[in-house]
Amino acid sequence: MRKSIIFLFCVLLLSLSLLACNSDSGNKIAIIDLAKIQASSALQKVTTHIDAYRNSHMETVKAAENAFRKKSTDETRQAYSQAMKEFEQTVGEEEQRIFTALSDGIDKILARYREQNNIQVILIKDAALSFDPSLDITEAIAAQLDTIELGLEQTPQENTQTDTPTDTPTDTQTDTQTDTQE
Repeated sequence: MRKSIIFLFCVLLLSLSLLACNSDSGNKIAIIDLAKIQASSALQKVTTHIDAYRNSHMETVKAAENAFRKKSTDETRQAYSQAMKEFEQTVGEEEQRIFTALSDGIDKILARYREQNNIQVILIKDAALSFDPSLDITEAIAAQLDTIELGLEQTPQENTQTDTPTDTPTDTQTDTQTDTQE
């Protein structure tokens, strides 16, 4: 309890000192709501992609599991174990690749916004005890999230199959159709 009070007191002092800096010297502070950022359409696309990627790679694991259930031998157990290991590694690498690109992209967006708007500090909403709503830049940042290049164009099926589906137009076909319509 004592540590909590000390922590809240420190946060209060930090907030007050930052607000004092903001009003006296022309320094600017901005606030961002991470919950709203996480709910943005750009991050929903990331979640959808990872879920689809996970599901597309789960087929191999399910096949190995079914084989093991039908005939429980050392060979089928090892095949199942190997399939799970490869699944976890493959999905983990994809998640790491996307989250690294996302984190780097958000850092660049925040840095650019901060520089363009002469902001010295961007705080997370949860770190501020109270603030003027005009300091909230969440919507401006969320609007820029779609500009982050995450490599989501490559569908999970492209990662596991070498054939392109025949009923889906390729980028070249889509571009040609768009050019023709213009």
